[in-house]
Amino acid sequence: MLAGLDAPEEPTLDEYIDRIEASAARLREEHGSPRPDRPATRASAEARRKPPLGRLRRRKRPAQPEKPWYQRRRTWFLAAFITPLLLVAGTAAYSLYVVFDAYSEINEPQVNFPRWEVNEAGTPVPVPSAQVEQTLPDWEDDEPVNIVLLGVDAETSDDQPPRSDTTIVIQIKPASNEVTMMSIPRDLMVFIPGFGQDKFNAAYPIGEARRGDDADEGEIAGGGPTLVAQTIGANFDIQIHYFVTIDFDGFRRVVDTVGGVVVDVETQLSDNLYPTDDLRLTRVYFPTGLQKMDGETALQYVRTRHADSDFGRAERQQQVLLAIREQAVSRELFLQARSLISDLQDTVRTDLKFDEMLALSNLGREIDPNAIARLSLWEDGLLVEHFPEFAGDAYYIEADWDAVLAETRAVFEHGEAVDTADEETTADEEPDLDVSVFVENGTAIPELAGSSAQLLADAGFSEVWPSDATRPQSESTIQVAPGQVETARYIADLLGFSDAAIKTVTGADGITVTLGEDVPLDLIPDPGGGDEPFAG
Repeated sequence: MLAGLDAPEEPTLDEYIDRIEASAARLREEHGSPRPDRPATRASAEARRKPPLGRLRRRKRPAQPEKPWYQRRRTWFLAAFITPLLLVAGTAAYSLYVVFDAYSEINEPQVNFPRWEVNEAGTPVPVPSAQVEQTLPDWEDDEPVNIVLLGVDAETSDDQPPRSDTTIVIQIKPASNEVTMMSIPRDLMVFIPGFGQDKFNAAYPIGEARRGDDADEGEIAGGGPTLVAQTIGANFDIQIHYFVTIDFDGFRRVVDTVGGVVVDVETQLSDNLYPTDDLRLTRVYFPTGLQKMDGETALQYVRTRHADSDFGRAERQQQVLLAIREQAVSRELFLQARSLISDLQDTVRTDLKFDEMLALSNLGREIDPNAIARLSLWEDGLLVEHFPEFAGDAYYIEADWDAVLAETRAVFEHGEAVDTADEETTADEEPDLDVSVFVENGTAIPELAGSSAQLLADAGFSEVWPSDATRPQSESTIQVAPGQVETARYIADLLGFSDAAIKTVTGADGITVTLGEDVPLDLIPDPGGGDEPFAG
């Protein structure tokens, strides 16, 4: 209180009420608004029968001491019960809003597009339009769900559509929690509906370049994913229900978000021509053994193909995909869905609905790793490589489509288990030790061909011929005719190569082993001259 000034007297309750009523009356006169009528409820009717408020106010009651706030039951109830509930509800609502908002950034609407299949004669044909509406599976039933995962190279120039670098078809059976994965080689020659024969990885950029809703003008609703789904149906007779695309940056973020992945590198990898983000080349190297990889390292591991082949890369991609799943389950990544979806919203696209994504996340946690089968058309001897034979010729992969269709229909349509390890029907189950094996040294290491040939001769091969290669080789290969794949695997095992080194060549005469700069250290002869010359 300031000295010399008298404190004004506090107005009484009656004076407060009089002031408020006078202000209300003045406002009604200024704005010409009549006093609003109140609803004719029982309470208001009884109130009108009571004496005027002024008379009640003049009947003063003895003043009651007001309780402190901490002694009021109602206040404690609000503070201790309702307020936390409101905070939890508000946080949950906001979290759901953020997740759904992020999801809307990665979602594309599901498109009803003309679908393709393969008839009994092995000819690609469009599915009748009346059946298109029935293609999406019922998640509540025992219907398998087919999803195509596309790794997309988004680092292209503005006038070029992105390219698909990886294609993996994943079938999930919700009722039995079984999963089957199949990689499709990018260089496989296929029929692209509306565009004829081409390599498989051409389907995505063709579709993206023609993305639009005007079919009469040749546009493709849904763009690249639509044409990829049509191509898979027209060649493998697999109906794709949903798609997921992820670019290189998104892959890095996924691996980093799960805390990195642990990968068992079975064969050392060395690639001197690995492409960088700034369109340069660098060298990547992976020794054998268990390794913890971050996002950038894992991307290099799944992308490099000069170290072995596209088939080896496909195996590594599935290997890392399973490692990501294991790490996500062990770290309960589903609890971080909000941050993960937010982080990936500019790198991932999918036509899965929000509830379908949640159902898929729950299934991923429940699936037994032993129930995940990996179908490899290459290891099953159904693919053959074509190497350039003349100027203007190109490298591509051919398929035995009758055998491919028999296998994909058995697995993806009828749900038969994939287990090629115990098959007894192949004619080449035992290695042919009488086949001619030509061992060529494509390195500067002396006596490498001779020592390697001696190793094969000691294993029982009767016709082994060492020599020098006509030119240096950076990678080791085993070229073999399709009917000698099992023998080539036996040779690869003896020399310490992975199966990815095996190249099937139609009409190959015998088996040619070319030793490149990536040969295992165990094959290098002792420089002290302890090895005896080849005596085959």
